[in-house]
Amino acid sequence: MQKVEKILSYIKENKVFEAQKMVIKYFKDNPGLFYYYLGLINLKKEDYMSALVCLRTARKNDIKSHLLSYNISICYVKLNKNDLAKKELIETIKKDPKFFNAYTNLCNLYLKDNSSKEAYRTIRYGQASLKDDKEKLNKLIEIEKNLFSNGYIK
Repeated sequence: MQKVEKILSYIKENKVFEAQKMVIKYFKDNPGLFYYYLGLINLKKEDYMSALVCLRTARKNDIKSHLLSYNISICYVKLNKNDLAKKELIETIKKDPKFFNAYTNLCNLYLKDNSSKEAYRTIRYGQASLKDDKEKLNKLIEIEKNLFSNGYIK
């Protein structure tokens, strides 16, 4: 796991060249992880189309993580393909119902589409799924209050 942590650290620090070298060195024989990490590197570089291609290739090579679906959703949002982003966020939630960011991002996409009822349902589902995590639950309760106070829900 040390290799993975180092790659993620390089990506976070925007040392994409170093991260790329490590991915090539350690994962060239594992296409799923190879393309997954290249996708993350391309996300960091804000090359969303390349990131999407890499991440979808990782999926074809049996990477099934909720984080893969979530990162694909980020690419779709950045490429203004919100309907596809919503599908990926729903998939993220199915794979990991406790993944907080998926609920907030999905809620925001529904609000962009003037689908306030779907946004509300998403937040309520998130509250039920995250009832044991008080911090995240309270954030979702605040979002719910804002939906009412800003007139999205009557």
